[in-house]
Amino acid sequence: MTTDIATRPGSGDVVPGRTELGTITISTRVVEKVAARAAAEDEPAWTYPALIERWGERYWAGERDAADALLADLDRLAASSATGRRKR
Repeated sequence: MTTDIATRPGSGDVVPGRTELGTITISTRVVEKVAARAAAEDEPAWTYPALIERWGERYWAGERDAADALLADLDRLAASSATGRRKR
């Protein structure tokens, strides 16, 4: 179900958008932040800070993925230990 943005109450600061799933609305604040970030990456003074930001995103994504893998390993270990106890 899609709703016309102009008729929806409280939708003064949104921008319409489309995805493969249908119509979405995006806050104008988010659009402005994305535009500012794109402009900052083209600014020579922001080259190294932007580089460090991308590094940090990759680093913490790796930490998150390692923690997820550990939790999955612990779940498998717990499941195999539980089935091992039942066979006795």
